[in-house]
Amino acid sequence: MTMQSGKVRLEQLIKAREWIHLLLRTMGYEPSAYTEEQQNNVILRMLPLVQNNLNMMELAPKGTGKSFIYSNLSRYVWLNSGGGLSQAQLFMNLNTNEIGLLGGKYDLLVLDEGQSITFKGADDIHAKFKDYLESGQFSVGGKKVTSECGLIILANIDLYEGQPRQTDYIRHLPEMFHDSALMDRFHGIIAGWKIPRFTTDHAAQGIGIKADVFGEYLHQLRTVSHLEFPFGDCPTLKGDSRDVKAVTRLASALSKLLLLNPDHADYEDYVFNPAKDLRARVRSQLMELNAQEFSKPMDVGF
Repeated sequence: MTMQSGKVRLEQLIKAREWIHLLLRTMGYEPSAYTEEQQNNVILRMLPLVQNNLNMMELAPKGTGKSFIYSNLSRYVWLNSGGGLSQAQLFMNLNTNEIGLLGGKYDLLVLDEGQSITFKGADDIHAKFKDYLESGQFSVGGKKVTSECGLIILANIDLYEGQPRQTDYIRHLPEMFHDSALMDRFHGIIAGWKIPRFTTDHAAQGIGIKADVFGEYLHQLRTVSHLEFPFGDCPTLKGDSRDVKAVTRLASALSKLLLLNPDHADYEDYVFNPAKDLRARVRSQLMELNAQEFSKPMDVGF
């Protein structure tokens, strides 16, 4: 896909009616084929496209269209489908000094088929993942790199009666991600099991925004000034520092995406509560991995 849009005028897009339905059709989904809950879960896939350094996962059965939007909406996304990954590919190649996939060339790195990914030199990658997901920085060979690239891992899981077969569904991912210290650095988990399999009936039938224009719009939302685009606010929150950081970042992304600030009547239902739910799923997996340290339920509020 080549870019033809130039600079997108954000204020024109803000005025679009039936905004959520327009978002869904732009993503390639027909809103009428989904319940309201399903619609709200599908649009969560766009959050790491509008917010810097947002780290997420989506776990779902096969066929729900997890990777579809990432390969079709934005030239600022790199989609990696399974296979092996090395430190040189992810961070920096010391032989060529070439910056890797997380080094800032892209807005988002998508690791698809996460359950089958292998890491070459897993111990070194594990340590660098922890540093990067926490601070947006990594060091290789004495060189420090700062990046705003987000990370989302997409993986298939098995269901039983519409729910994950295992309560510790994170076990579907490579062993590296069974470490609670690394898992705690992810901001949210999308409940992909709540999204139905994609069929021809689910394909968009109505009008959406042209893909290259919308991809540029999402890219601009990561850095746009508050004067030009007055969304992305989140109240000051209290609670565990990592939970607060995660919910704040997720709420900011949802505020930008849905054009809802804290003074709006729908903010709590459409922004704050979904942001808390995304982080709460991370906490549920942390409890499965380390029940002693993460025994208390998440408590984040105004």
